[in-house]
Amino acid sequence: MAAPGLMRAWCALVLLLAAWAASAGTLPIHSGHVAPGAHAQDDAHAEWRPVSLPDHWGRMRRSGVWTYRIDLGPCPAAPAGCRQAGPTGLAIPRAGSRLELWVNGHLAAAFGSVRDTGPQAGEEHSLHPIWVDISPALLRPQGNELRIVVSGGRGLLPGLSRIYWGPAAEVRPLHLARERVVVGGSVAVAWLSAMFGAAGLTAALAARRSVRPAAWLFTLCAFMWSARELMRLSLDLPGLTFEPRFAGMSLALGFTVLCGALLLLRLLQMHRRWQPPVAAAMGLVGLVLAWAYLGGRADGQRLLQWLQAVQVLATLTAPAAFWHWWRQRNPANAWLAAGCIGISGLGVIDTWRLYLTSDPMGYEHLRLTSYMAIWLLIAISAAAFIRINRAMHLEAVHKQELEREVQAQRVELEALHARERERVAATAVDAERTRIMRDMHDGLGSQLVGLLSTVQSGDYTREELAREVREAIDQLRLTIDTLEPLGDDLSSLLGQLRFRLEPRLRRVGIRLDWQVGELPGGERLGAHGLASLQRLLFEVFSNVIKHARASLVTVYAAHQGWNDANQIVIADDGCGFDPQAAHAGRGLENMRERARQMGARLEITAADGAGTRVSLLIGSPEAA
Repeated sequence: MAAPGLMRAWCALVLLLAAWAASAGTLPIHSGHVAPGAHAQDDAHAEWRPVSLPDHWGRMRRSGVWTYRIDLGPCPAAPAGCRQAGPTGLAIPRAGSRLELWVNGHLAAAFGSVRDTGPQAGEEHSLHPIWVDISPALLRPQGNELRIVVSGGRGLLPGLSRIYWGPAAEVRPLHLARERVVVGGSVAVAWLSAMFGAAGLTAALAARRSVRPAAWLFTLCAFMWSARELMRLSLDLPGLTFEPRFAGMSLALGFTVLCGALLLLRLLQMHRRWQPPVAAAMGLVGLVLAWAYLGGRADGQRLLQWLQAVQVLATLTAPAAFWHWWRQRNPANAWLAAGCIGISGLGVIDTWRLYLTSDPMGYEHLRLTSYMAIWLLIAISAAAFIRINRAMHLEAVHKQELEREVQAQRVELEALHARERERVAATAVDAERTRIMRDMHDGLGSQLVGLLSTVQSGDYTREELAREVREAIDQLRLTIDTLEPLGDDLSSLLGQLRFRLEPRLRRVGIRLDWQVGELPGGERLGAHGLASLQRLLFEVFSNVIKHARASLVTVYAAHQGWNDANQIVIADDGCGFDPQAAHAGRGLENMRERARQMGARLEITAADGAGTRVSLLIGSPEAA
């Protein structure tokens, strides 16, 4: 639909020029006489006065009903016999609002009722060109008189333009060319405005929150102007009253101007909080006046005055836009300034032609107001495109800068991580070295010191000496075992202890009852925790061998599903001991310290003559 509308407008302009060139022999009528009142058939009480055409009533402050008397001269087709002549016609570029055409005292055509001033009196015809076929039966061979009765009380542009009179083959192309320009231009403007509105609606729904107000204002401007042009095209449709369409056109124009002004101020970063309420108040005034006009309580002049006030206030954005561009010269602001100045210029040109200039041809010229919104929408779209393109460019630049910074940070973090790994490895080596030294000091070292004291005292047997040496060897093997990876399997750790200690238990006459199940969750202890557990359990078995004088040691280990913990119990049937005795305090304290480091709970139950029970709960929240 778009391409035909646009092409029709341009082709019509070309046809208009071609039609004028082809009808060089058809001269327009520039003068006549005019009298107030309706004098279609008689001159009684007619006060005729000369008039030049075009005749714009707005400049002459004329209203009501007036009659034009124009001398057409002889029949242009065949002065010798008009009835045998070809078709004749009248082309009137602009007239209205309502009119009747009388040729030689006979009604040739009527556009609305010039005598009825009620709501159904007729429609506005001043926006579209008028064509009238003149019947040869109405013409005289020598002299012909045309009378045009015009009623312009409600009209947008009341008056009468020049009249083109002659053979239809010469005059009709002029009418068709102008009609195509007027109608085709309105169709193209309505379509383009609707397309701009659809694009604005898409942007309003998809844009981020800060951009949505401008997108909605743009959408309202476009759709309002499209609606105005569609109502303008429907003015000549039969059966539709003028009042609602006139009110709708006025409101659409006023709302478009208000939304456009708010949009420009927002894009120029000159919007203030008081501006939307003021615009809303002015829009409300327009709605009230339109309601009063439709209800017959006010005339159309009030609505036109409101529209003029809105346009005057909105025109003030033009110098603001120019000043903003002058201070911040960039392509986007230049487009906005051009848009403001352009629409203001188009409005000034129309106002100058219709009301200010002395050239009467201003009434007949095509009005440029219809193209104001298109120019504004194009300017805003161009400015928005430039800003979006610039924002995308800045985003790309910032993205590159961010990538460079991230790369630099990555290199720095990798270097820092490498240094941290080296520090952690060195700390781990130091901690492991310290642990080995402590284990050798507390285990093998103390065992060797005891062995040395026994040898130096000379009070020993071979069995006692062999036992001390075997304990020293076991301590050495335990230290070596802690250097090997234990994995995260507690069952394997207990199995390794059994492999080391069961032969020794048998040598001293202690039987081992092994009740060990699957023990998951060893990974929660870590390597250091597993080594501490191994050392703690070895110390328990060493105490049993040295001090318990037991015949049976029971090892019970199982996983408790209700609290996701592992329990290890070592019980003997030996002599037991008093946990509160002074000589037992140091060993028990070491065992409790190791359990605390693992996050486990240690319970020791013992009594003289009742054996000893050591319980270790690993992985329970209650143990932490």
